[in-house]
Amino acid sequence: MDMLKHLNEVNNVPIHAVDSELFQSYGRVIDGYGERINGFAKQLGFSDMTEMADAIAELKRDINLRCDMKDFGLTDEAIEELVSISHHPNMLNNPVEITDEILRDMYNSYR
Repeated sequence: MDMLKHLNEVNNVPIHAVDSELFQSYGRVIDGYGERINGFAKQLGFSDMTEMADAIAELKRDINLRCDMKDFGLTDEAIEELVSISHHPNMLNNPVEITDEILRDMYNSYR
């Protein structure tokens, strides 16, 4: 299974490949990140990064770690407030500009 598709299904959060159009304006693409993550997963005893991602998702469920915000019953107004208060100065350190639209999509995916 394609790793990005798998991560999107497991985490229900939009994840994009580093070589997607979203990152092209930054003039760099990270090559070999899959091999690096697979190597890391193998060092931890997993067969590959997919098995590691499955184990992490299972651990989150087993310890009742919140994986979404469904039980909050977020309204459109609450999401707009979350978008508004999410613009912390630390976000300026992110190489990708985090727009209101990105935040809105992310919070809506947690419903």
